[in-house]
Amino acid sequence: MFKNGETYILKRDEAISLFHEMWNDIKKKYGEFPDPVKLHVFKVIWLDEHHYAGVMNNCFLCEYANTQSLKNYEPGTRICDFCPINWAPLCKKRYFLMPHNFFRSKSLYGTCQYINSCFKDVDKVLYLTMPTSSILALPERK
Repeated sequence: MFKNGETYILKRDEAISLFHEMWNDIKKKYGEFPDPVKLHVFKVIWLDEHHYAGVMNNCFLCEYANTQSLKNYEPGTRICDFCPINWAPLCKKRYFLMPHNFFRSKSLYGTCQYINSCFKDVDKVLYLTMPTSSILALPERK
């Protein structure tokens, strides 16, 4: 990831803070259920306006998780296992189509990989069913 043109590695608290800042701005601009196309464009513009580039999945949590997975890799782990936010409660409520054993992942993106194989537009599936206030209220993982 780059910040102001320089290589930058996020700390956990920064990733969470920036995630909340971005999603609060999304909520202010688009409300509870942002259009997925507008959401994607908004995230790209938001990152550019705040001088960030190369952020994995346009998500500070994914960026942080990727860095941690590279530093702490063990066989059988996935990037999403290092996400600092616990997405599982929200995903379990929303994705009744998923097999129960698929909820091993504790992140939104990881949980939705199965959905991605069925639906090509991940943002459309994810954000049309998850209100921004629910995303902002997700707890941190210990």
